[in-house]
Amino acid sequence: PYPYLAKWGISREQFKKDIESGLTEGNWKRNEVGWWWEEADGSYPKSQWKNIKGEWFYFDNRGYCFINKWFNDGKDWFYLDKRGAMV
Repeated sequence: PYPYLAKWGISREQFKKDIESGLTEGNWKRNEVGWWWEEADGSYPKSQWKNIKGEWFYFDNRGYCFINKWFNDGKDWFYLDKRGAMV
């Protein structure tokens, strides 16, 4: 019933725990442009890496997560998978 939970690797148990705890660390949001991470205070990362639950994600200058994409930070190349996580 909650396909987005499986897509992002979240179990029903974790979802319930997050809801009960108030999602104080932030959560994923999506619109027609893409995915972004919204912090509990409403802010979101831009032009930076962010470690979310042990995985690294890169967000562009508008705050959208890179997905299925190679990214060069000016020094090294990184691949971001279909969820946006660094491989």
